[in-house]
Amino acid sequence: MKNPAALPVLLLIAVLAGAGPADAAAILYGADGAGGNPNTALTILDPTTGGSVSTVGPIGFAVTGMAFHPTTGVLYGTTGNMSLGTANSLITIDVATGAGTLVGPNGLGPVADIAFDAAGTLYGWAERGQDDLVTLDLTTGAASVVADSGLDTRGSGLAFDASGVLWSAGNADSSRGGVLRTIDPITGLSTGTLPLASSTGGRLGALAFDDAGTLFAADAATTGTPASSLSLLTIDTTTGVVTQVGSTLPGLDAIAFRVTAVPEPSAALLVAWGLSVIGVRRRR
Repeated sequence: MKNPAALPVLLLIAVLAGAGPADAAAILYGADGAGGNPNTALTILDPTTGGSVSTVGPIGFAVTGMAFHPTTGVLYGTTGNMSLGTANSLITIDVATGAGTLVGPNGLGPVADIAFDAAGTLYGWAERGQDDLVTLDLTTGAASVVADSGLDTRGSGLAFDASGVLWSAGNADSSRGGVLRTIDPITGLSTGTLPLASSTGGRLGALAFDDAGTLFAADAATTGTPASSLSLLTIDTTTGVVTQVGSTLPGLDAIAFRVTAVPEPSAALLVAWGLSVIGVRRRR
């Protein structure tokens, strides 16, 4: 090599440029659309405290469920039956401004929460007499019932874990201890139940897994529920133990994690830096 001093620099470039993918960071978004809140806003929440980090902006719809598309990264939301003028509809939400855009009515009724599988199929849990798993058309918003679940639910948070298992929480009787269910997305039927070790009554308005596989939940906000009693929770999917993270937004009825890459120096920048260092050494 004509310039032996450049060897350490070239080795450093090779190591850094060949490093693995950037680390991922999960951002927790929430929407306070319970009770048809006309001022529902998209908010970034602290998953370690349950509190608000920052308000992104008004959505313009009373949102009761949210989920990020696994490949496009688009945030979808579902509106409740009390959302004025846009009840029981599918929307998209701009994560930069919070603004919602109508996709279309689901044509069925209230969908309490939504969740994407890994292939990009959007599922929801329909309530108010329906109490069934549905799929939602991303182009029209139309809902199609998978099957009669035979269940009677309220709250009904819904989320897929990383292995593709669909979890649901909902119970019609808030005086009973709630249960966490697994639902077969093909048949729409419950495949297992796990009693929740808490007094939530199973009325959990939203579910979402973070990138580490922890299941988060939001208390279902109902009429007369003191705002101070609403909490962000975690649920152990093995034992059913529910842990309070902390007090959260009044009316929180939708949560979703967005996994984003932490920027690392690009290979091109590293090469440019290395060549500049080599050039300086040559001039010396």
